[in-house]
Amino acid sequence: MAAALGKVPDGRQDPQLANLGFRVLAEVECGASASGRTPLPGLLLERASKLQSDRQQGGDALVLGGVYLYIRCLGGCCAGRPLELHSAGGSIFSGNAFEAHAGRSARKRWRETIRVLPQNISLKA
Repeated sequence: MAAALGKVPDGRQDPQLANLGFRVLAEVECGASASGRTPLPGLLLERASKLQSDRQQGGDALVLGGVYLYIRCLGGCCAGRPLELHSAGGSIFSGNAFEAHAGRSARKRWRETIRVLPQNISLKA
């Protein structure tokens, strides 16, 4: 699946993410608009199962090809946050939550607004 989305960024296979069952697929961004706003950077992550806290809160991680997709925010706003779901104060988001975090919640089309880098393709593609 990683090959279809883009090159996995070098040095981004964080051992802490791996210990939590995540694998980094690609760099992503969200929030770029005609207003000239700087897009919020992130990492597209896959996991074989939902996080326990995501299950408890009825999370909406995308299931694609039998894996769950999450996004880790790499913006300064989340620099000091733990590797947990945002609902628990962490820096890991579902697609909808990352889109809202990037200031694009009115769109409600996160598969289009979250772009995979460097090809700049949407997750919907």
